[in-house]
Amino acid sequence: LHSRLSLQWAITFGGSAGLGLLVLAARLHWDSDRSFQGLMFGAALASVFILWLILGFPQLGARLEVWPLRWLGQKSYGIFLWHWPLLVITLAAFGRRPYASKWWVIALVLASTLAMTALTERLVHAPLHTLGLRGYFRRVWQLPRFARVAIATIAATGLIGTAAAAATAPSQSEITRQILAGAEAASLTRQDAHPVPPHPVPPHVTEPVALPDTAATVPVGAELLDGGLFDQEVAAQAAQVQPPDGVELTAIGDSVLLGAVPQLLEQLPGIYIDGAVSRQFRHALPILADLNEAELLRPYVLIALATNGAVKPEAIDRVLAEIGPDRVALFVTGYGERVWIAESNETLAAAAARYPGQVVLVDWNAAVSADPELLGGDGIHPSVPGMERYAQLVAEALAQTGVAGRD
Repeated sequence: LHSRLSLQWAITFGGSAGLGLLVLAARLHWDSDRSFQGLMFGAALASVFILWLILGFPQLGARLEVWPLRWLGQKSYGIFLWHWPLLVITLAAFGRRPYASKWWVIALVLASTLAMTALTERLVHAPLHTLGLRGYFRRVWQLPRFARVAIATIAATGLIGTAAAAATAPSQSEITRQILAGAEAASLTRQDAHPVPPHPVPPHVTEPVALPDTAATVPVGAELLDGGLFDQEVAAQAAQVQPPDGVELTAIGDSVLLGAVPQLLEQLPGIYIDGAVSRQFRHALPILADLNEAELLRPYVLIALATNGAVKPEAIDRVLAEIGPDRVALFVTGYGERVWIAESNETLAAAAARYPGQVVLVDWNAAVSADPELLGGDGIHPSVPGMERYAQLVAEALAQTGVAGRD
């Protein structure tokens, strides 16, 4: 095939493939659905195609032997080794996360990476390559005394610090322990679960109350009955309401839900919790079907699955069809630095508007946006105050369904 392809066409095809890779590098997110629907595979094919052209057309490779590209190729391994620790250290120093970083933080990391790569190339890699290990240490020993002392101090500090960090580092992070403890507690809620005979959602209202049609679609993210979302007349009517409790609630979610299990059990005793790490919204349908078949699905169903994957309107329709019109669905919005979360939250809010009375929005995203201290160090799972707030939001959502209760 090389013999049938002219150099001009090789340059054209190779340039097009290279331009495509640059576009993908600039626009493609690792956590986007499209990344796993062919675009990453396409990037791999384009890379292989470029390498094939370079090997088959030495003239093309010679044209790429310009100084910046040659330098990057020679230093690529050093850049690979240095970029990650420098990124972690810099972000920790400035209290930032990668997606939330200012341009100058990323520029600082990039400049530091290139500088450290060039420095280690000159002081370590090149001399070792030329002199060998024994000759390199002989060269170091011939340096002035203060230089030898400085090198030895730096090396000893690095070795001791690394050893101390490895010896004192916990086998599991605090967040991991929190999630595992939540998963264990959640499993106990399922052991004693009894079948729930099919029945309409209890009205939870001692007397019929006519409330605004939008009451069931107002996002739960603030104190509902404290002069906030409801006026005093509605608050007075709410005094006649007996809100649902945990015994009437089935919760299906991901690790964020598992992180809040202790507080959920405290505020809503009797709740049924089914959570799993990395679970996505598409996993809800078979779980709901199994619960329906076993007659374990309760009158109120909490779905907290907006963190690990996109939520599509058609998926919501299928989930609500499985839940049934005689139950109320509570959808929890997600929070995190992932490209699909904002769109998924909008989809969940739209579902609350499309299904008034059947869907209530639990706005965890709004709560965290107002108070970032509700999150742990990973920026995804709740901190200890966040656990309490998460459970409070769910309890408020249940109270809201009671206030907006249907006949």
